[in-house]
Amino acid sequence: MEELFDRYINTRKLQASTIGLYKQKLAMLYRKIIGSQNIEVRMTKTLDLFKKLDSSMEWVFDVEAVHNAIKEESIGSQKTIYSILAPLLNFINTDKSNEFGEIYRKKIFEFGEIISNNTKKQTITKPKLKQSWVDWKDITQRYDEYVSNVGNGGLAIDNLDRNNTAFIALSFMVLFCPRRSSCIEKLKVVMKPVSDEDYLEMDNEFNYIYLTKNKGKTTLVLNNYKTSQRYGRQKFILSDRFTKLLNLYMTTRFIPKGHENDEMPFLIQKTLGNSPSHYPFTSAGISGIIKKFMTDEFKMPNITTTDLRTIYITSWYNESNRYITEVETESFKLGTSPSEFTKSYVKRKSEIS
Repeated sequence: MEELFDRYINTRKLQASTIGLYKQKLAMLYRKIIGSQNIEVRMTKTLDLFKKLDSSMEWVFDVEAVHNAIKEESIGSQKTIYSILAPLLNFINTDKSNEFGEIYRKKIFEFGEIISNNTKKQTITKPKLKQSWVDWKDITQRYDEYVSNVGNGGLAIDNLDRNNTAFIALSFMVLFCPRRSSCIEKLKVVMKPVSDEDYLEMDNEFNYIYLTKNKGKTTLVLNNYKTSQRYGRQKFILSDRFTKLLNLYMTTRFIPKGHENDEMPFLIQKTLGNSPSHYPFTSAGISGIIKKFMTDEFKMPNITTTDLRTIYITSWYNESNRYITEVETESFKLGTSPSEFTKSYVKRKSEIS
């Protein structure tokens, strides 16, 4: 498979991180399709499995099997799979591969249309942010006041795990930056520093926080997010304040029965009653608990995670005259393109006052 793939990528301008992502996606798709029937496939490490893939790609000639393997993933993730398969099958250039390459090419357009319609729907139905606009400095001030009043880093100590989950989700947005909620939908926590070996064996379906205590720095690694094809794998060092809060949260929160030895729990997990389960929140769920928390605790109603991004970017952009290099750096951190950063998120005074 590697020989075929090397020839294929030589015909395309792909970053090294994107090439690695494509290999991971193909191997994991194969595992989902074949793994239930083959224990060796289930147990083989992802990168080793990629090398063993059948280069004829006949294992994706069953459209229903591919659909069933990825149907639980987000619309964006499904579109990415088809965006990998279609051109690769056309590159193989047999009658069968071209036939299925065309089928999957049509899938790309179908999912692109769904994404476009969802975006339009959100734009049409979204309340005017002007009615609930606050400055970013007001949000951070209210956040600091909340932490001071609650104590314990802002974490409730009376088993209100539901409240703590929302607080940690918001803390990610405030103490790091307001990424899209889908970015932390599949964010796992690993209680150790990241190593070079970890990068090689990383499952690109997930994002990771490698949480340290006394030595090294806590590292955020983003593999699965909206603009991953543009930026590839992203790595950030989290602040000491956020690290301290995460350590306190991870070592004191409730652990669901049967998951005491889970080495990679999700950061934001659903609740059963007031206690977290081992299932992650969806992107919409994360936005919902943040919106409710800000309404109940900060008395700032109707602010979604998208609003947080807009408020943050507008406030940052208007602080001073910004150079293009500054915009590029900040847009990279927020996982958006510089053009979208300035055109979609930065609001004029007439729009917010």
